Amino acid sequence: MRGKRFMSVLLSAVLTAAGAMTAWALPTGLSSIEGSTVRSSMAGFEATFPAGYEVGRYGGNLGLDYLSYMEEDGVKIDFIAAAIDEENESFLAMTGIVADLEGESLEGIMQEMLQLLGQDASYGSYVSMGTAGIAGAGYYSVKINYGALMAQYMSAWIGGYDMTPEARQEYDAYMGKLAASMFLDVYMREISGSCYMLVQIYSGDQAGTAALLLSQMRPYAGGGWNYTEAGGWQYLHGDGTYGTNEWALDENGLTYRLDGNGQIMYKAWIEENGRWKYVDEFGHMVTNLTKTIDGSQYTFDARGYMVEGSERPAAAYETGAISGKTYSNRWANLFMKFPEAAELMLGDGSYYSYPLEAGENMYYWYDGGTGYLFTVDYTDSTQQLDRYLEWLIEYAGYYDYAVDSTGTVNMGGYEYKYVKTSGQNSDGTTEHEDTYFRQIDGKLMEISIEYTGDRQATIDQILSAIEQVH
Repeated sequence: MRGKRFMSVLLSAVLTAAGAMTAWALPTGLSSIEGSTVRSSMAGFEATFPAGYEVGRYGGNLGLDYLSYMEEDGVKIDFIAAAIDEENESFLAMTGIVADLEGESLEGIMQEMLQLLGQDASYGSYVSMGTAGIAGAGYYSVKINYGALMAQYMSAWIGGYDMTPEARQEYDAYMGKLAASMFLDVYMREISGSCYMLVQIYSGDQAGTAALLLSQMRPYAGGGWNYTEAGGWQYLHGDGTYGTNEWALDENGLTYRLDGNGQIMYKAWIEENGRWKYVDEFGHMVTNLTKTIDGSQYTFDARGYMVEGSERPAAAYETGAISGKTYSNRWANLFMKFPEAAELMLGDGSYYSYPLEAGENMYYWYDGGTGYLFTVDYTDSTQQLDRYLEWLIEYAGYYDYAVDSTGTVNMGGYEYKYVKTSGQNSDGTTEHEDTYFRQIDGKLMEISIEYTGDRQATIDQILSAIEQVH
């Protein structure tokens, strides 16, 4: 029953604040999101949300398992914009949803939704149906006083119970508050065999803002990705022509190379300005990555250019080896030297064991002394480095650590992104936690350092001495 699927998706999606996006292997035809502005070539609108709104592709609390379920079921979240004031129980969330119609009509889907809400043929006073014009396009609309509907259901369950006058007064007040607590508006139209829905869920005090947001959406006729059975994914410019022999950006910030026929290129070298770029097996331009191609390892910078002189024979993956006070890894082309007083321990890289732990008084937090701990890890991951950096910053904030600096640094001939954080102990001392990372093929290489403030010079010495394997 597709109406049930639609209801479960929209009710789950719009109740979560906007969070990080997930990168798909191919373009999806979804909107582009730049800051607080959403542009949809599919639905033909542009919307800019006010300050205070979180805008993104997926809600931060929406699990990847649920996203996978929606993807398999032909449903995609286009965008979510949300402003939530928990203290005052005030909220407004708006989302775009794209779903395959699979031969059903919009009218049939709306009727299924109403049946699921338990409405009879008259739909009562809680649901109204109609049409609406949004950004120059026509939509069917279903407006639901969801709070009143829930109050009705609750009254049917417990409203007939015997209550004291005081309890009845408290119950009636709660039902009145519930009836005005949540409204759900759904706008839908058919686009090339898909249903595009704009969904708003809001508290009663945000009804005016919800209407204002819709009225301020503007028509958009810019470029975007278009899929056909004959041509696959191609980039359609605003003038109606398809892109050829050019780079095209998708809605997740990934860049593709289009050939002379407008097709996405795969596993190909592209010469540009006398230098070389590469598109991988997914068609993505390779950036910020050391990648093995035909038995050789190459490193690419943030703009996608191959770093001159980075070509080297690819080595098989390994966790590395310890010799005296040094650690080396041929696969990662990493060589580290530690002071004579340091202790080095080699692990197997499993869930419970780092490939390398090294330091002096490595578990200093147990005895209240000073010390430092280096860990080197190689984790299966293909996420974009900028997004991982964002996650590390959020992680630091969760543990009340201050973010002292972020950026990039060259160590041993490779560029690492980093975040440096610190926290204050109750005795006034400072603890630091710094993370450096880069991508090698399908693994995230990460050097993490925990240390007390008095060990800063030692940390700097170890990092500055990082070399490539001889």
